[in-house]
Amino acid sequence: MWSIKVKKMSRYAIFVKNYSIDNSQPWLTDDLATELHERGNDISVFFFDLKGTSKKGHYKRDENFNIYVYPLKKVSNSKGISKKVYLLIGFLGMYAYFIPKLLKQRFDAVISFSMFSIFFGLNKILRLRARNNIKSTAILWDFYPVHMIEVGKINNPFLAKLLYKLENYEFKHFDEICCMTNKSVEFFDKYHPNLSNKPKKVIYLWRKFSKRKPNLIDSKHIRFNTKKSYVTFGGQLSKGRGLEFLIDVALKHQKDLPNVEFIVIGEGELRPLLEETIKKEKLSNFHLVGRVQREEYLTILSKSQIGLVITQGDVSIPSFPSKTIDYMLMKLPIIACVESTTDYGDIIENQIGCGLSSNTDDKIAFVNNINILLKNKDLRKEMGNKGFSFLHENMSVSHVVDTILK
Repeated sequence: MWSIKVKKMSRYAIFVKNYSIDNSQPWLTDDLATELHERGNDISVFFFDLKGTSKKGHYKRDENFNIYVYPLKKVSNSKGISKKVYLLIGFLGMYAYFIPKLLKQRFDAVISFSMFSIFFGLNKILRLRARNNIKSTAILWDFYPVHMIEVGKINNPFLAKLLYKLENYEFKHFDEICCMTNKSVEFFDKYHPNLSNKPKKVIYLWRKFSKRKPNLIDSKHIRFNTKKSYVTFGGQLSKGRGLEFLIDVALKHQKDLPNVEFIVIGEGELRPLLEETIKKEKLSNFHLVGRVQREEYLTILSKSQIGLVITQGDVSIPSFPSKTIDYMLMKLPIIACVESTTDYGDIIENQIGCGLSSNTDDKIAFVNNINILLKNKDLRKEMGNKGFSFLHENMSVSHVVDTILK
């Protein structure tokens, strides 16, 4: 008699701060959860909505795919003591809502994303209940609190020390840490020296691919002119993104970049300041678009000549900006202007060959790199194709999940 070996379904608890409940605008977290589910696993997503835009409740994709949502309400519009009170109430409410759901079933695996102290103790609860017979994976996209300190979002030494200890405590209770690059691994070992022996893996950011081509629509915000060259930045308009640097280039190097139009897409706390500067300086070559639908974003990228990655120079944290994925998807060559502590520039320029890189604050090198690509259509095409191939071979969600599960 032949026996059929049936693969056991694993139960995953996935803790996230960003998620698309209806899967209409999927985040990387959505793609990961969906891939695991499609491999026959039971998925429970615990979504703590820090923006407070979702409705609290239990959402089911199917019998083995559950999403539990708890929104943080009233915090974004409050200040001072009121904000602290609403934060405390929100976090206590999140624990009160999530913990009973966590304790109703036994999980085989936990996946969480930075910053980890937002879900303080939840991974430890599951590990104690399972008597450590559970695999916990931390996917580290950014380092806290050092990131917020260096970009000026945290100035309180006591708060900084507390957050560091909370993050360090959480890392102790993960079986492995997944970092974005080799430099990120090196930084982790220096930043958390007591955990340098913790097992680590390098995984790039990922995307779930469809056989269908991206759905492109006409842009409502940009009227493209065939006589112009378009250089596009997509991302958050916040500290640490190098937007002041980009404004300065657009203002002071117009003669060096004739017929170049800069497009910035996204939202964030710096938008009012950027709008004021554009108006004051009468920057006709700088278009601040705001947030757009994904289809329009991809359309703008498809009609651009270059995708921009710019980071803040005076930071110690190596980065791998997520905007890279969509640039590669649309076969857009990349111009990077990044901090000296990262290996991102070396990866895109020398390992992949999909762009050119310079150090942050070196405006001359940045301008020269833009001109090199704008003057060489064949080079742009070659780089775009290399990025597209690397994306599909090394940054698919399937490839990343394979790496996590090894």
